[in-house]
Amino acid sequence: GNCGVSRRWSQASNDKWYVVLKTFPGFKDCESQPDHWHEYGPAFDVVHVVDYSFAVSPGFWRADLKEPRLPRVSDALFRTNVQDMVASNEDWQLITTFNEWGEGTAVEAAYDWGGGNNNYGIYMEALHDIHHRANKVER
Repeated sequence: GNCGVSRRWSQASNDKWYVVLKTFPGFKDCESQPDHWHEYGPAFDVVHVVDYSFAVSPGFWRADLKEPRLPRVSDALFRTNVQDMVASNEDWQLITTFNEWGEGTAVEAAYDWGGGNNNYGIYMEALHDIHHRANKVER
C-alpha cells in the first residue's frame, strides 16, 4: 500500500461509503486519509494500531506450513486479549478470523476447541461473555 491507494479509494468513495485500509509504513503522513486504518496480522495474538483498530487472533497455521506461525492461544490468553481489545475503545475491533480454516485462524465452533458452557467452543464463548459484560447485557 501507499498514499496513492488511499487517495484513489477516498476519491472513489465520494463520501458515499466507508473506506478502511490496511496500514503501511508512513500511512499517517498521507495527505488523503481514509475513514479508518487496520492491520492484518494473524501471526500475532494482538495487533493494536493505536487510535484506529485492535485485532486479536486465536492462532495462525496456514495449511501450507509445517509449523504454526502462532500456535493456538489458550482460553485464558484469548479472554485477556479480547478484554484488552474491548477496553481499548477502538472504533474497529477485529477478530482474525471467524472461519478462515486455510490459515488456521478460525474461532467458530469446532471439535478441537469445544468445551466451555455451551456448544460454541471457547473462542465464541469468550467473545460472547466479554461483549455482554462490557455492554451490561443480560443473558
